[in-house]
Amino acid sequence: MNKKEIDINTDWLIDVRRTYLSGASRKLAELERAIAGLEQNPTSVLHERRLRRLLHNLIGSGASYGFPAVTDTARGMSECLKRRREGQLSVDTEVLTNLRAYLARLRRIFYDARA
Repeated sequence: MNKKEIDINTDWLIDVRRTYLSGASRKLAELERAIAGLEQNPTSVLHERRLRRLLHNLIGSGASYGFPAVTDTARGMSECLKRRREGQLSVDTEVLTNLRAYLARLRRIFYDARA
């Protein structure tokens, strides 16, 4: 591979990552809505499924676009829900507090990546 090909590949990756980051606000807002829905109705299967789907997508896309911290944080949120389902954590405040802490971490990750 020559220098020109490397530059083209690097430019492509930068553009792809920039496009991914441009959707960060939407992704965070969707997560926020799903968590709020779960907060309003802690037994809602619909809100939990929605949150799991969003997290599943972030786990995969974070890794695909070169943001392992996004993947790790989304995986942590998913594990929090898994423990909830297994009864290791209460359905209430502790789970929601943990989810919101992870969400704040995601916000910082996306903010730092755009800087």
